Amino acid sequence: MKKDYIETKRCILRPFKLTDLEDFNEYARMEGLGIHAGWSAHKSIEESKAILTNWLKQEEIEEYAIEYKDNNKVIGAFGIHNKKDRAVNSREMGYVLSKEYWNQGIMSEVAKAMISYAFENFGIELLTIRHYDYNIASRRVIEKAGFKFEGILRKATKNGEGIIVDSYSYSLLKEEWQK
Repeated sequence: MKKDYIETKRCILRPFKLTDLEDFNEYARMEGLGIHAGWSAHKSIEESKAILTNWLKQEEIEEYAIEYKDNNKVIGAFGIHNKKDRAVNSREMGYVLSKEYWNQGIMSEVAKAMISYAFENFGIELLTIRHYDYNIASRRVIEKAGFKFEGILRKATKNGEGIIVDSYSYSLLKEEWQK
C-alpha cells in the first residue's frame, strides 16, 4: 500500500498543503534557484499560491514537499512525474532544494528514499532524470543515486532565464536498483 509520506534521517517527504505556502514561496523566490529546474524565481506570494493550488488539485501526487525535521520547515520539492516517452512504464524525477540547505547531503538522502518509494509503489520499470549542462551539483546527486548516463540532448530546453541549454539524461532500471 502506498504511503502518503516518506521519512529519511533528516526529512519527511509528503504531499504539499496550502499551509506550506510561506515556506514554498521563501525558497521559490530565491534568485538562482529555479533556473536549474526550468523556472524563474517567483515574483509574488500569489504566483507561489497559484502553483501550489495547482499541485493540490492533482489526482495523483507528483510533487512532494521536503520538510526538514529539525525545524518542520518545507525546504524544497521532489517530483515523480508520469512519463509516456518510453516503451516501459516509467517516471521522471526532479527536485529543488533551498540554497540554505545545499552541500549538506540532504538531496542525496532524499533522492535515495524517493527512488525506493517510486520502484516499490508505482509499478515502474525505469526512472529517468535530467540536469542542465552546468549543474554539476545535480550531476553528483544523480550519480550517487546510481543512475546511468544516457546522453546529452543538445539545445534541448530553456532554463529559468530563457537561455537555451543542453540537458544531460540519465536512467535507472528497476533491476539495477534491486542490486
